Amino acid sequence: MTPEQRDELLQALNRLGDPEDAAALAAARQAAELVGTAETSWDDLIRAPLDDDEPGEEAEDEAPATAPELNEQAASSAENKEASALIEKLLARDLYEGTREELLAYQEDIAAGEFQADDLQYLRALDSRLQSKKK
Repeated sequence: MTPEQRDELLQALNRLGDPEDAAALAAARQAAELVGTAETSWDDLIRAPLDDDEPGEEAEDEAPATAPELNEQAASSAENKEASALIEKLLARDLYEGTREELLAYQEDIAAGEFQADDLQYLRALDSRLQSKKK
């Protein structure tokens, strides 16, 4: 996969959390199409270095220029409280095991004072998507 294809894939993957189901589904389909176009599998893609990396050299930790910047700001106590309530509400639902594990990891982050404000945005979007599926 070329760096340009990787950037496009990352943009699609970043849209998977869109609160609108149609937009998230379109992003998932675009990501799957990009992987197919690159004639690779998800497994190979996740394990492989970029085309511009030297064999045996680890990929640089730089984010692509087109990736959205994350606000790695610690959540406030009010945000931690809201996140805890959302997590409890979500855990009461029938969820995929991976989602459940992710929510439990967020609880650990809150307890350790490592929960990020951006993570609360994800929890709100997840709750919104799941509420719209109930209707």
